[in-house]
Amino acid sequence: MVLRIAKFGWLCGGLLLGAPAFAQTAPDTSVAAALSSLSTRSGVVFAGDVIAVRHVGGVVEVEFQVDQNLKGPATGSYVLREWAGLWAAGQRRYWVGERAVVFLHDAGKSGLSSSVDGMDGILPISAAGSVAAGLSVDVQRLRARVLRAAGAPMVDSATQMSLTAVALAVQPPIVVPVIPPIATPIRHPLPLPIRKLPIILLPLQAPGSTPQNDEQEPILRAPVRTLPESLDAGH
Repeated sequence: MVLRIAKFGWLCGGLLLGAPAFAQTAPDTSVAAALSSLSTRSGVVFAGDVIAVRHVGGVVEVEFQVDQNLKGPATGSYVLREWAGLWAAGQRRYWVGERAVVFLHDAGKSGLSSSVDGMDGILPISAAGSVAAGLSVDVQRLRARVLRAAGAPMVDSATQMSLTAVALAVQPPIVVPVIPPIATPIRHPLPLPIRKLPIILLPLQAPGSTPQNDEQEPILRAPVRTLPESLDAGH
């Protein structure tokens, strides 16, 4: 009887969270794929510190100071409201001073939410570790869920990732499609209209001949002077 009541309580909690109680996901092939899967099913993803935990009736309020927002409306401070049944048997899901990358479902109509895939959606952050640059994220839980053949070693041997690498897996780079340039039409000047000239037929001329005009110019001759008859007879 107690077991049935417990199952009923967990089912009601899943309904209150506004998420399916029995979510089915495809197996992950790598830690990066697991991070992408968590992000796809999350409404809010951020890296931050827990600054307060308050138990209010049947709800636990967890307040975060957001250091880096990765997805959703989480800036400044963010308050997560969880069903208190998730904290059953004294389980401490969050504590003040904890730093983590948190993957959260979208809040339901009741305002309640929770981490995606339970504790797999809460990745602790530490300043020390094998990652040289910046903060490191513990991905040990995600390594354990990567699909591999029976007896085969884990594909990803690293137990930690840099916060930058986690952010890239959660927010893959946006690929901007290359739009080909629009061809600019080349404007050529319009050709000038061809002016038709009158055709003049010239008469055929023999080589070396002088061209003759239809209207010959009059030939000017000097006047002839006649002598008187008296002078002409004496001569």
